[in-house]
Amino acid sequence: MFLAALFVALVVALVLTAIFGAGFRRHRWGAPLVLFFLVLFLATLAIGVWVEPFGPVLWGVPWLAFAFIGVVLALLLAALIPPPARPVRLPAPESGPVAVAAGVFNAFVWIALIVLLFAVIARYAW
Repeated sequence: MFLAALFVALVVALVLTAIFGAGFRRHRWGAPLVLFFLVLFLATLAIGVWVEPFGPVLWGVPWLAFAFIGVVLALLLAALIPPPARPVRLPAPESGPVAVAAGVFNAFVWIALIVLLFAVIARYAW
């Protein structure tokens, strides 16, 4: 059951990442696309194994629940992407409020990924 849920969440996250990556071609992707996939995959897997199953079952996994969760999360993550702006050449701040805010956001994302991973482990540990 775990491997089937992992596979379904992986397929849902890959398909949605491809769709959103193609739809946001004007944005600079790269590491943010990998992070988008990672957050989407772990959140879809964590929420998908904890939510009450609904929809058709494939290999013992309610794939419609995973797809619905993935679409909602992808839309929420895409809403966080700022619109592309004209390039402005400013020196990168090495300190100050912008650097602190970026560091806090990076820490939040990594803590959220660790919490999602522990949520998946906790579901299958009990």
